[in-house]
Amino acid sequence: MTFLSKIQGLYKPCLFQTVVWYKCSMIWGFLRIFFSAVFFLTVASQLGCSFALQEAGVYKSSDKGPSLSKSAAGTKDSSLNSGFLNLDFSTVKIEVLEKKCLTCHSAASGNKGHINLETYGALINNLSEVKADIEDGSMPRGDDQLTALEKKIILTWIARGAPEHKSVSGTPVAEGAGSLEKPSVSAEELNPVIIYESAAMKEFAARGKYLFQLSSCLSCHTVDSKKPLAGGKALKSPYGTFYSPNISSDIKTGIGAWSAADFLRALREGMSPSKHYYYPAFPFTNYSKLSDEDILSIRTYIMSLKPIENPNRPHEIQFPFNQRFLLSLWRPLFFPKISRQNFWNYKLAQGPFQNMADHDLEWNRGAYLAEGALHCTVCHTPRNSSGGLIAKQWMAGARFSADSVPAPNITSDRASGLYAWTASNWDHFLTTGQKPNGEWTGGEMKKLVRSATSKLSPVDKSAVIHYLMSLEPVPSKVR
Repeated sequence: MTFLSKIQGLYKPCLFQTVVWYKCSMIWGFLRIFFSAVFFLTVASQLGCSFALQEAGVYKSSDKGPSLSKSAAGTKDSSLNSGFLNLDFSTVKIEVLEKKCLTCHSAASGNKGHINLETYGALINNLSEVKADIEDGSMPRGDDQLTALEKKIILTWIARGAPEHKSVSGTPVAEGAGSLEKPSVSAEELNPVIIYESAAMKEFAARGKYLFQLSSCLSCHTVDSKKPLAGGKALKSPYGTFYSPNISSDIKTGIGAWSAADFLRALREGMSPSKHYYYPAFPFTNYSKLSDEDILSIRTYIMSLKPIENPNRPHEIQFPFNQRFLLSLWRPLFFPKISRQNFWNYKLAQGPFQNMADHDLEWNRGAYLAEGALHCTVCHTPRNSSGGLIAKQWMAGARFSADSVPAPNITSDRASGLYAWTASNWDHFLTTGQKPNGEWTGGEMKKLVRSATSKLSPVDKSAVIHYLMSLEPVPSKVR
């Protein structure tokens, strides 16, 4: 054997390892390039159009979104897992009276506070005095001062009629606790099953019903009219097919087991109870702009409706969009947390909506509804390749919309928008679906007029029109 052949024999295993290492490095390098390209293309596609990134120092590590009270956070050992939506005397006694009041206002204490608050009847008999003392801070005194949470619990309970018991279907509440009328329902026959414990609670649910209608919840989450809110409606997109989930009050397959905090987190942050990010096919980016009370009022109304058991159908999404971890890259760009909203960044910002000081109250109310509950941007604003809304083309029309029919430019652009529309034209259209030229809208917008915009109160409709007519004109090829 020659010296050269010996050298070659020694190097063959090393050569094989080198080739394997080289190929693995190429594969890993390709994966790094691919995901880096996805990320940087996303950034590049948004540069120049993401007004949300113009404010210096806008992302703060301390800005963790809306703070939830203990009651909304769903603690294991508290009777407040449902938030402030179903307060009763027992809850108030456990969470407030026993902690801060009964040391003076009980038989065991010799009634040092002159008023016994151990029983429901005793509290009701002195309710006005107790309320006044709590509001001005004169009770309790010293180290037993009520925390902000405790004060909110008892004052909210009083404001809602001071019910003795929680509401249960078919079970009467305490005498004098308020109206027992069921809320009226629309022609969709949603069959309310909860009897409201007070006039204030009934009013809160009615507010939720109004926002529920404006948000088109029934339209997106219903396939079979006999199974309202049971989900299963398909939404086809360039990324695959999404299926709306069951949002009825069913505990097993719907959202009946969700706490108030779960519901608030879903609409405010786009996050499930199991802390998974939702895809923006669910317009949480819009619902996030609603106030906590408005979001929770919608929950109150939904929970009052008949539960429908219907298993959810999984989405059918193409790779790589079916990788949910990519949403953690998407969210800072297209759903940023912003401490101070202004005219340049409110459109993409995570809610709740903050009123613009340089606009009047009507404009702010219109922006709140159009960008929030009505979620006009979902269909009328184009998206980039990453599925993010393009801020520079806000409401300028999009070729992909909920029913795959191009949604028109609704800005005041002379050539491609609705420059010629008057406030009267807008009012008639939002009420009936008829355009100024006599044509009738079709597709998804026809359903939305019937289920949402026609339900707007006169004051809210005027505010929405005021806001839409103020939109900056943006030229577009979509009409």
